[in-house]
Amino acid sequence: MFISMLLRKKQFPQVPIWKMVLVTVWLLITGVAGTMVLAYIEMGTFGGTSFYGAVFLVPLLITPAMLLKIKYKDILNLCAPAECAMLIVMRFDCLDKGCCFGRYLPTLEFQFPSQIVEMAAGAIVMAVLILMHIKNRQTHLYPWYMVLYGFLRFLMQGFRYGGTNPWVLGLSQGHFWSLISMAIGVIWIVAAKQLGKDKRENKPCETDCN
Repeated sequence: MFISMLLRKKQFPQVPIWKMVLVTVWLLITGVAGTMVLAYIEMGTFGGTSFYGAVFLVPLLITPAMLLKIKYKDILNLCAPAECAMLIVMRFDCLDKGCCFGRYLPTLEFQFPSQIVEMAAGAIVMAVLILMHIKNRQTHLYPWYMVLYGFLRFLMQGFRYGGTNPWVLGLSQGHFWSLISMAIGVIWIVAAKQLGKDKRENKPCETDCN
């Protein structure tokens, strides 16, 4: 996660490397805490992890990092690609433990490589977010991260073993949280654009406007 931030140092000249280190540490703590909290909500017991917990709770739990005098948007713009790195590492852990594996597809006669595909999806989302920020520094990356990951996860969920087992409203856990993630992301993007528009309209003219 730190490497993903460090490689983007030119995009954040106002954030010293030592602050990136602290943000990474705090992101790690809040991300892991979020995955454990959501796993408890899903299963009723502690001990598991659910990645969407990090997606949903980091924007709330990361706020103490503002004590480093970094803008909230900049913190989340650092965190969004870094969370993709977290996802990739978690899927390596899934490979090692044998969890989150894919369904056997009898028509094609092979088992879907769910963990590997989700690693690739995390890398793709990371690359897209970084390119978006290079193109437009004013972009709010975190809601786009929620939309992009939610969309890809919704598609991939059906290829997981047991990935379509109903949990809420006939939807599996992954499908349900993917829809929630996309909905929050879209609302956030629309609200951010409207807020930016209002600020531009209310900004005093530097020259005579009459």
